[in-house]
Amino acid sequence: MNCIFGSSDDALIASGRYEYFLDRELQPIEERWRLYRRQRKLWLDSERYVSSISLRLSARAELVQGEITRCLVSWVDSGLRVSSAIFTRESDSSARYFHRPAGQPARSYIRSERVFFPLLRVYTGLALGGILSRGADTGSGHSARVLIPWIKDPAQKGKLLEPSTATRTAIPRQCSFPVFPDHASNIPLGASLDCYQYSGEQYGDDTRFWVADGLLHAYRWNQAGRDWMIRLTDMQGQWPGRFSSSLL
Repeated sequence: MNCIFGSSDDALIASGRYEYFLDRELQPIEERWRLYRRQRKLWLDSERYVSSISLRLSARAELVQGEITRCLVSWVDSGLRVSSAIFTRESDSSARYFHRPAGQPARSYIRSERVFFPLLRVYTGLALGGILSRGADTGSGHSARVLIPWIKDPAQKGKLLEPSTATRTAIPRQCSFPVFPDHASNIPLGASLDCYQYSGEQYGDDTRFWVADGLLHAYRWNQAGRDWMIRLTDMQGQWPGRFSSSLL
């Protein structure tokens, strides 16, 4: 995994990976993440590798007070960079987004979305936190416009990682942790899981996310009649809660 903004002096705090099941079959998708401390900032990087198509999708983000202030997202196909994007938070209501497809000049965008989700699963808790704290109150939950790099059609290489907006709604629910095919829960001892209904565009009302202290532990999503289940495993180190300043 490449180091994007960090340095060799970064101190590892925690790491883990996500496993993907489709219709209860384990998929050849490897998604690892690492959390570092550098001075008084945290850096979170993650990479999804799909071996069947030689695809690597990576993101590395600088975190300040539990929010992404800078992030580099890259799409690499068969070892060749196809597209990259850089997100920079400039104020509470403004961000700059640079998008550069391979072989083309970079384009710069000013964005007003207050929540950014850089595609990798470990950033889900940060996005949920942003929706719940900054989104509009719907009565039962919260809804917000979320800035998301575009990946809907990988064949359109010139559009990959363009800035796109989606409305996402998060609603707290009471629900049991999903049973995976091998019946292993991988819930850390003492973890207090919150369950959320997460909806918008491809996510129907039956989508569920399980989060503990801002870290995604599992989710379940029905995509066109097919059942996706994702879980956190191989957790090492200590996840620093909800990134309060006292933990930095």
